[in-house]
Amino acid sequence: MLNLAEKKKLPLYTKDSTKLLNINDRKLNEYNNGGLLKFKPYIEDKVLNQSKDFGYNLNKIEGRIFHNNSAPTKRIKESNDFKEALIKNKEDILKGKNFTERFTNYGNNTKSNLHNAFGSVDFLNSGTDKQENLHLYMFDTCDFNKGENAKVEAGRRQMLKGGLKGHFTIHDIIVTKQELDEIWNK
Repeated sequence: MLNLAEKKKLPLYTKDSTKLLNINDRKLNEYNNGGLLKFKPYIEDKVLNQSKDFGYNLNKIEGRIFHNNSAPTKRIKESNDFKEALIKNKEDILKGKNFTERFTNYGNNTKSNLHNAFGSVDFLNSGTDKQENLHLYMFDTCDFNKGENAKVEAGRRQMLKGGLKGHFTIHDIIVTKQELDEIWNK
């Protein structure tokens, strides 16, 4: 995610994703047959709120949707942190509610990089399909909130100077009924 903020070209990482020019890009509205439309007011409010310290124009904040088959989405889905989030938020998921999760910081241990890549994320619950597969959109903003820790503060200073560019990401995650049963019945 930091590489995206640095505007680096990452063809392998961004393969199987859709670049959005801003929150009003028609590709957001059309993605997954309009599946994100019901979340657009929430996404817009969060992007605006998280970027207010940096003076960004909402129509100039880029985004990226990582498709269900993208390497980043697959890594998230396979991580123990993601599976633990599903267990912890089972009741909200079953009620069709959105939920927020903060990934664990393992320090220098390389057990998981989700904390460093995302920190806190929102899971937008799109419910289940006819095959009872769960559809979630993991939403995050690159924002470097004030007062979190030294690493975040360093990123914040870079964003204030223009060295990093704020953006938002959406990871389209489909958890099959079988996968969900295995996670919840562990």
